[in-house]
Amino acid sequence: MQLHTSYNAAFQAALSTQSFAIAHLQHIKLPMNIDTSGCYKLFYFLSGGKKFHIDHDVYEVCAGDLFFVNQREWHYFSKIDEDHRHERIVLFIYPEFLKNLCTEQTDLCSCFMHKGNAGEHRLRMQQKDCDKFLYFVHKLASAGGFGEDIFTMSVFLEWMVFINRARLNYQALHEEPQKDHIKMGRSKQVSPIISYIDSHITEDLSLELLSKQFFLTPSYLCRVFKNGTGTTIHKYITAKRITLAKDLLTQGYSVTDTCHMSGFTDYNGFLKSFVEAVGIPPKKYAQIGE
Repeated sequence: MQLHTSYNAAFQAALSTQSFAIAHLQHIKLPMNIDTSGCYKLFYFLSGGKKFHIDHDVYEVCAGDLFFVNQREWHYFSKIDEDHRHERIVLFIYPEFLKNLCTEQTDLCSCFMHKGNAGEHRLRMQQKDCDKFLYFVHKLASAGGFGEDIFTMSVFLEWMVFINRARLNYQALHEEPQKDHIKMGRSKQVSPIISYIDSHITEDLSLELLSKQFFLTPSYLCRVFKNGTGTTIHKYITAKRITLAKDLLTQGYSVTDTCHMSGFTDYNGFLKSFVEAVGIPPKKYAQIGE
């Protein structure tokens, strides 16, 4: 099985095969975009030192951390150093593919739902679990020849059982989220801006309006927001609206209604933004995003 060296290539492979794909990445390509793609994703970090933003949670990344991101959560990296080196394994899983592998007794998707008191996105693995995780990666990478499809599927299933068990064990040991490693707060300047955007996401959020709302010049507003969040106001608003659109689609709303209900004023612009962010058209996402 191929280990991709491109994030986008692995994502497209998971979509085109409607199964799963693995990427082994060494660097971060700038400029960073907020990712709202329609796959389950596992991020295993072989190096740390970055900040990983998932929705409103901000995590300091350490080597050995495993992160769970579902198809409705947006995420991006900040605290990018000069050499941009950032080694990680990313597993992309087509949601419907994993759902079809579940049984009445075993829900393999549960690790992505952040359930329980310790329902954060991160699992800080011990060395033995890190070794076991990489064992499955190497085993899949070596798959080939006769029976490759059966071998690959059996290894993948065993891998997903291991991952879910590891997460359940972690939650049992940590009844409360590890708040010392989650930076929930924002600066005093940025917090009211984010709160205003979140509560008015379906309304006009032009830079001019936001500037008047907070009595700041547009350039200063953009600088304050970028310094406080690691991303731009435009990217943040678009990501929030795409996230809302994904929820509306899974609730059964039409693509047209979803466009207007999620704050987009231009239908063609909505379609383009959705495909760029999620990787598939909204109508197709509605079929797999439930």
